[in-house]
Amino acid sequence: MSYREMSAVLKVVDLLACAACLFVLVAVMPDLEARHVVPQGSVLGFAAGIAPLLALGVQAWRLFSAIGRGETFTEKNARRLRTMGYFAASDAAIWLLLIVIGVLGSDGLAFSVVASLSVAFVFVFTLTVVCAALSHLASSAADIKSENDLVV
Repeated sequence: MSYREMSAVLKVVDLLACAACLFVLVAVMPDLEARHVVPQGSVLGFAAGIAPLLALGVQAWRLFSAIGRGETFTEKNARRLRTMGYFAASDAAIWLLLIVIGVLGSDGLAFSVVASLSVAFVFVFTLTVVCAALSHLASSAADIKSENDLVV
């Protein structure tokens, strides 16, 4: 697969993921909240929970665009990955806070709500670790590439 093809596939996945988050926010969560399937304020909590993911999606789009141009091991991409890691970490903190608020501030939070929040937390926590590791690898690779470019 060429860089351009990979970039296109990654951008489609990124766009679909962001669109899915927005669809759930606009079309699913308000209905669930209105039917009292989830606690009141869940739409606001979900919006707070996906905001860093959407920002991460913007950074991912920029990263995938750079890959499409053949710019893979660059400091700029390492910074993008680091920024993505910060967004994921802040998102993990939000989901964890929502779990704590939900458990402490509710008479009996449904298992499905706690499970969903926990899955979201574990996902973004894992994403934080992956982004941090990839940032370090990209930075190291950029350093090696820079040194190799000087040796002719």
